[in-house]
Amino acid sequence: ATDGYVNTDIMYERMMKGYAWRNLDNPNIYYDENQRRFPLNLRSSFYRLAEELVMEQKNDKAKEVIHFCLAKLPDNTIPYDYFTPRFVPLLLQIGDEKTAMDICKVMGERADQELAYFTVNRKKANNQEIEINLYVLNQIVSSLRQFNKNEQAKVYEDIFKKYESNYQQ
Repeated sequence: ATDGYVNTDIMYERMMKGYAWRNLDNPNIYYDENQRRFPLNLRSSFYRLAEELVMEQKNDKAKEVIHFCLAKLPDNTIPYDYFTPRFVPLLLQIGDEKTAMDICKVMGERADQELAYFTVNRKKANNQEIEINLYVLNQIVSSLRQFNKNEQAKVYEDIFKKYESNYQQ
């Protein structure tokens, strides 16, 4: 990894066994934008660990890490962010197409809904949110095409194309 060395043995022990994961998976607790920042950093750390495990050809362990992350930081409490599509190619690489497609579906539908809203409510449009949603769709398409999932990629590419022209600078 270009972000520094990851000792997967130590990081695995700390991330998977060393923390008390308190209520980040509880849908009855509301986390505001500021409170969500820390869990998003954790999700990113899980990604780095899983990525390194894949590079070490420890795919079963990488899958375990990703599933643990998604269970402890689920979308219904800590909504997926623009870094989450990075999990898609990792999941496809380790043969977990179902989880990869679940992430694509959630993020693709959300991007479609938000971009549709901003198209109708231009005065409420937030350029950063628009760019993030287009970026997410583009990441999904790229990841799926990378693994020759062209039929699935087309679904998200069509959503991207539906809005792209509305927001080109």
